[in-house]
Amino acid sequence: MTMLTHWAKEDGNWLLLKVPRASDFVDNATPALWHPSGAYVQPEMALDVLNDLREVNREKLEAIPVDMSLYGKYNVAGLHDVYDAPYQPLPG
Repeated sequence: MTMLTHWAKEDGNWLLLKVPRASDFVDNATPALWHPSGAYVQPEMALDVLNDLREVNREKLEAIPVDMSLYGKYNVAGLHDVYDAPYQPLPG
């Protein structure tokens, strides 16, 4: 894995996502929040993963153009608000 990571970084066409222990995704105490889209979101874990992704790939990420007209129009589940179904509580 270390050699593959080194190759991907040197090749220059890859973004690297560092996951030292995959069990950290399932064996953790961070709260999971249900979103009306049906997705379960773990904001604390997502923040840690995204911070690591940014640190390892900063130069490549800064080179990607961003359409600022779309910035902020996606909800916490990563869905565009236009396509979100309205909240429907579960029956019962």
